Amino acid sequence: MRLESQIEIVIATCTLHNFMRLHERGINISTRPPSTNRPTFVELFDQDAKKVMKIIRNQIATAIWNGSLT
Repeated sequence: MRLESQIEIVIATCTLHNFMRLHERGINISTRPPSTNRPTFVELFDQDAKKVMKIIRNQIATAIWNGSLT
């Protein structure tokens, strides 16, 4: 599996995890209308936290790619 695909899997997993956390807290999650083509922007974390999470996601994806994640 390509590294890019593995990175996308990690991002999707983190997104699902965040969705579940918001749902557990009773925070409404708004959906965009099906006809809308522009992405919905939801500010959950500050820019520094986003940078850190990007590094962590890439480290996890690299570990998966190298087969060293147990």
